[in-house]
Amino acid sequence: MLKNLRIGFVTNLIIFIALGYASTHSVNPLRFWGCESLFIKVVLTFLAISLFLQLIAIYVISRIPEDANCSDPDCGKSIRTFYFIYRGGVMCPRCKRWYHGSCWERFNKIRYFDALKSHLGCKICEGAEPSKRRLFGEESIFGGDS
Repeated sequence: MLKNLRIGFVTNLIIFIALGYASTHSVNPLRFWGCESLFIKVVLTFLAISLFLQLIAIYVISRIPEDANCSDPDCGKSIRTFYFIYRGGVMCPRCKRWYHGSCWERFNKIRYFDALKSHLGCKICEGAEPSKRRLFGEESIFGGDS
């Protein structure tokens, strides 16, 4: 998947430069928005935003190890391959096991950011003691118990 993101990034960059050069006869990106056509400006702005978001996605996904698999016993799929399908990859703050975002919430019965705020780990490293686990709705996302 990372290879596809990189290919898409390079393709968008080539289209961005080619369209900008065709409209301004310059490869300077700042001059691209100085052309007369509003349509070209809109298309180039869309491509620039797309390039920026692809660059962020490449950075985030490249930080996940290639051999990282979901620690949920019902899943076990690769984190990188199913990154966008299962809402990203999260790592247990205590035992450093990887989970998909949706698998974390289903398996551990707590939102990931609530677990970080409460200094809780996953079911595996916490031992699944009910006294230490908070279920959905027991804690407000804005802090404090509700």
